[in-house]
Amino acid sequence: MRLVGVWLAAGLLSGCAGAATGKDARAEAVVARTKAPGTDYSLFVWTEINPDQSDIVDGWTAEFHSGSRHRVETPWDRVVADCAAMTGRHLHLPTGKVRTGREVANSACGIDTNAVADVKYVGKMESGYGELDIVSLTSAADRTYWVDRDGILVRTEFTRAGQPEKWVLRNWAVHIDRTTPPAAMFADDSLSRSYVPEHYRVRTKPDHPLEFSAE
Repeated sequence: MRLVGVWLAAGLLSGCAGAATGKDARAEAVVARTKAPGTDYSLFVWTEINPDQSDIVDGWTAEFHSGSRHRVETPWDRVVADCAAMTGRHLHLPTGKVRTGREVANSACGIDTNAVADVKYVGKMESGYGELDIVSLTSAADRTYWVDRDGILVRTEFTRAGQPEKWVLRNWAVHIDRTTPPAAMFADDSLSRSYVPEHYRVRTKPDHPLEFSAE
């Protein structure tokens, strides 16, 4: 979420802005929905990053949700969080470094709101996943999210601030399973192993087309 990891890329792109200044109640309601989803689920995503506008790299990402508990996995990162208590634990696999705290949960639980200057409601879109709400957030990058009725992020795009033609990160859902994941994967000590099936670790055709056009 990508050889540097979606988690790391997202952090680098959103880490320079201040607190939110804009107020858009409709957009904020969508953001809040992503932090308290209306269903348990497993989400498998394919992500592309283009940090220097010349070399696109890609890889898998997965998210799992049950009640208030959330888990994120990439090839380089594993995170578990309690989205009600706003506690989280992040393991960076290449270094073994562990971070904990509210900031980890705020990033893992739905749309990352750690460093946002503005939030706006963009509109709606029909998809194979049902009607999607589209919101944009301004930070060090301009971020756009497509959110389903339950608060699941089914599509994302980051572009350079003020340069919408220059995307740096984008991803789309490959598969959504709206059943309850095993409770064991949300424990702090579960970060030592992965719960992502092998067939979602390779690029595959999504259940419903939401890929971005090739450039």
